[in-house]
Amino acid sequence: MKDVLFRALDSRNKNLEDSVMLLLGLVKNIKEQLNNNAARVKAVTGEQNEMAKKAMGVIDKLEKKWRKAKGKEAGVFLFLYCQMWLQMFSQPDLATEVLGELAPVYDRWARGDKKGQVEGEEPAWVEVVTEILISLLAQNNHLLRGVVGAVFSVVGKEMTAPAMDSLLAVIREKDEDDGDDDDEDEEDGDEDEKEDGASDMESGDDEDGDDSSESEDEEDEEKDEKQVNPALLTKISGALGEHAADSDDDLDMDDVPDEDMAKLDQKLVEAFKVLGGRKDGLAKKKAALSSLASMHFKLRVLELVELYLNHAPNPDLLPAIVPALLDTLDKAVRSSSSQEPLVKRLVSVLGKVSSLKIKIEGTTTTSQLGEEVVQVLTSLLDLASSGSVVVTTLGHTFPRLAIFMLRLGEQCGKSDELQSLYDTSLTAWLHQSTCVLPNNIFSLAMSHSWIGCWSLATTLATSAFSSEVRQFRRVASLTFLSGLLHNKAMVRDNMEQMEKVVGQLVPALIQELEKLKDIIEKVKPKYLLEVFSILQALKAIPGDKLVDWDSLVQKLKGLEKIWPRSKIYNLASKAYVKLGLKCGVQFEVEVVQKGVAAETDVEVVEKPAKKKKNRNKKSQEYLKKAKEMKYEMVKAQDNAKVPSFAAMVEDNINNDDDSSKSTKRKLKDDEDVETPVKVKKAKKKKDDTETPVKVKKTKKKKPE
Repeated sequence: MKDVLFRALDSRNKNLEDSVMLLLGLVKNIKEQLNNNAARVKAVTGEQNEMAKKAMGVIDKLEKKWRKAKGKEAGVFLFLYCQMWLQMFSQPDLATEVLGELAPVYDRWARGDKKGQVEGEEPAWVEVVTEILISLLAQNNHLLRGVVGAVFSVVGKEMTAPAMDSLLAVIREKDEDDGDDDDEDEEDGDEDEKEDGASDMESGDDEDGDDSSESEDEEDEEKDEKQVNPALLTKISGALGEHAADSDDDLDMDDVPDEDMAKLDQKLVEAFKVLGGRKDGLAKKKAALSSLASMHFKLRVLELVELYLNHAPNPDLLPAIVPALLDTLDKAVRSSSSQEPLVKRLVSVLGKVSSLKIKIEGTTTTSQLGEEVVQVLTSLLDLASSGSVVVTTLGHTFPRLAIFMLRLGEQCGKSDELQSLYDTSLTAWLHQSTCVLPNNIFSLAMSHSWIGCWSLATTLATSAFSSEVRQFRRVASLTFLSGLLHNKAMVRDNMEQMEKVVGQLVPALIQELEKLKDIIEKVKPKYLLEVFSILQALKAIPGDKLVDWDSLVQKLKGLEKIWPRSKIYNLASKAYVKLGLKCGVQFEVEVVQKGVAAETDVEVVEKPAKKKKNRNKKSQEYLKKAKEMKYEMVKAQDNAKVPSFAAMVEDNINNDDDSSKSTKRKLKDDEDVETPVKVKKAKKKKDDTETPVKVKKTKKKKPE
């Protein structure tokens, strides 16, 4: 009956009102049974029984308030009190602890006292409820998790910064295994330093002699005596117990009784195991189970954070959520234990953050929020500049998260700070080899209409053709510019900024076309394709008068004769011919197809579609040739000169002498014997009439 009861409570209802009504009916029914002398399965102490009576009194008061107004806060308190009163039958210790924490919060809420909350003396009721929910999540109980989800879906909108910090503190909590790994790394580092110091000493001059080495050894011993680990002394003194406290002099082990000596041995083993840092098999299993439990606890708390993000989150809390999740992701990826479920969940939650659509309406905390957003975005871009593994782990989520923070900061009026931040990141992306910023960081920023977009375009207009920039970065830079110039809406709305960009871009393009005559075969096809795509975009915009197209066409015309004869340039050839058609000129190009050069007066001659050969079906001619080849091989074997041994063998097959006849031929002439097999069987038989069975039957009996 208990399992049926709690299984029914585990089911979720559509709203808080239905859940409260169900719990109230259940609590009243159980209360009637207790009044009728029903026995509890688990016995409770007097303190627990008193706590249950107080909780029932609170439930009666909350029910009256709920019936009148059905307020959200009253419903949350009533839901929690009913659930904890029911938990008193299965987990009385946990229920008593939670009810004890919930009672002062309810009393303050019932009095309507908010002075302490305003002055900061007492936490808000949401903060205390959040702490209670975290304690319930720590329990390995599916019913309690359902209770937490139902309550948090109601109180999530009232979350404050301290309440959110409580959730994030659980997520950012460091595992014990990670701390042990760090300690081991530090020990390894100390050992390496000692080895390096020893090697340096050995490599030095040996002029001092033995006296200097002995004096150094004595100094080292004195230092070691002075730098005794206090933790070691504490462990050993704890193991010695009373005998260590008797005197400060040396301890005579003969004075220690045998019983105390056995206990001393065990305690010393445990102390030195802890100090040694090495774990046995059982300790490693416990550590693994503890790490797994900690990971599941974090996953449950992450569910609350994701639930909060799904229901119109407060923008003021987002700058605190993103760094906490990124920090936890970095630790989970670098952790020695398996944290794949946690990593996947963190990436999912960060993706949820990047897909939010936030509109800031109030202006009370806009400036402070903008500063926090700029700090978060700075740390986010610094991760890529330092080559962090978080960037590759997030994948496509990383640039979407950056553009989300950019739009949020723009709403807070921090466009100038964001512009300088993106300019710095673009410079690092162009010139630093350690920068692993994804290309989508800048492509998404340049597809968004803001003042920093044209600042980035101005920088790219000159850097895209610089020899100091690596070639694959130059190709990506041309791709950004091409995408910006093909965005007709942005070009139409920002003609002044566009003209400035074109004014710096056109001279660099003309110089690049001059260089292409000498290095066109060394240039990547993608580079040529993006150059021609930019020229097509410039021809289509209203400000094409900024370009001297007559001289530009003459330079493009000179590329016909030196065009690379390779199939990898097909896309660039199409863009080249298409640009010529827009300029009113028809370019001729050569393209290698199937190993043969073909001249065309149009774009590019398309390859004929290859017919798929049916290799499974062989033609009749092929089968006929194969058959003829077999016959020829047989004839060649017959005509081969094989050595003959005929002179050494006598031919006695056709000899008529009786002596030469085989025994088989004689047997065939015999009328009585039909076959050789029957002859052999007949030889084994003694007589036709006598058999072993008949002999036994014909024996005479002896006279009595």
